[in-house]
Amino acid sequence: MDDRLEERVAALERSLTDGHADDGLPDAARMDARLDELEATVDGVEDRVAELDAAVQALRGFAGGVRAVDEAVERRADAAVARVDRLEADIAEVREAVAERAAGGADEPAGRDRDAAPRRGARTTSRRDRDRCERGVAGDATEGDDRRRGHGGSLAGEVAANADAALAEAAAMETGSDDDGDDRSLAERIRRLL
Repeated sequence: MDDRLEERVAALERSLTDGHADDGLPDAARMDARLDELEATVDGVEDRVAELDAAVQALRGFAGGVRAVDEAVERRADAAVARVDRLEADIAEVREAVAERAAGGADEPAGRDRDAAPRRGARTTSRRDRDRCERGVAGDATEGDDRRRGHGGSLAGEVAANADAALAEAAAMETGSDDDGDDRSLAERIRRLL
């Protein structure tokens, strides 16, 4: 009976296809399986692209943070360099004052007016302030020598002593010339404090 059923199915297929039987079912099954594989691959690629995009965004954020930190560090470094320059200028002024005190001021030509020439950073020292410094109001040479000995006599100790003397001199100049305070701008006062 099975033979008879097979004969009927074959006859039916011939009538439907006009004798041109196309065995496309295995190909269709293979194509369907291949399509499923491709869809799974595309889904995986889309997931990886999303992960990579998130990683790129995170790196961009990190780079922006690094750039901001770099700019802040640059600003602080510039401020530190400016402060060191001012301290070096103060130390040079203190050394000059110490050298003048050691020389006794007798070697200075009479026609030369050092008080009229502005110094670096728009600082000027009046004769009255210089006399106060020489009398020991803002610190005298023996006090500086004691400080140097306290720091072990090293160059660092000398620099610290000179910086202290310069700051004391600046403080004496500030208290002695309050009437000039109105003429200076806030920026100049802040610059001097740094």
